Amino acid sequence: MLAGVLVWLLVTVPAFAVREVRVTGTERVPVGDVLALAERRRGEQLLRVDVSALAAEVAALPLVAQVRVERNWPDGLVVRVQERRAVAAVPNGDGRFRVVDEEGTVLAVSETVPAAVPLVDVDLATAGRATLRSVLEVLGGLPRELRAEVGSTGARSRDSVVLTLRSGTTVHWGSPERGARKAEVLAVLLRSEATRDAERLDVSAPDHPAVRSS
Repeated sequence: MLAGVLVWLLVTVPAFAVREVRVTGTERVPVGDVLALAERRRGEQLLRVDVSALAAEVAALPLVAQVRVERNWPDGLVVRVQERRAVAAVPNGDGRFRVVDEEGTVLAVSETVPAAVPLVDVDLATAGRATLRSVLEVLGGLPRELRAEVGSTGARSRDSVVLTLRSGTTVHWGSPERGARKAEVLAVLLRSEATRDAERLDVSAPDHPAVRSS
């Protein structure tokens, strides 16, 4: 009985209607676009708001990777946005570059390679799109700080990804498998005095990394 009364209050009393909407996590996604979707729920009883439907609408916006919508009692909604990350710049064929995320979604077309975004060198005619997807998967799995050290990357096949660091050191990465472990090993190698002058690092077998110095 008491539970029924409580539900009745939540779905009928104006004090529990949506009056406030807060958006978090946006940098490149226009906040106004998110608010325009959420504001349609203003005045609706908070308990009746279909938060899954609202999340799906926001997720359809360009540059949005994931969305979570939460009820903020007594009268608010919080929309938490996770944006797509730029992980690579792919030549567009006209002198410009497609800035893409790890899924290959084009986020922008740029005249130059953006700072801290690696250039991808993959010949689609010979290597195929599966190889490009492999490279993007590797870049997408790198910690942000480590990805910023990568100047360019390429591959002739899915299992032959090579990173060229901005320092000039090349890193044979291999396949995308065990990416987290490879990134961990590479970070340790880059901090080591013993590998400061290394020309080539090989983390394709991360439990047995190899170093070649000048």
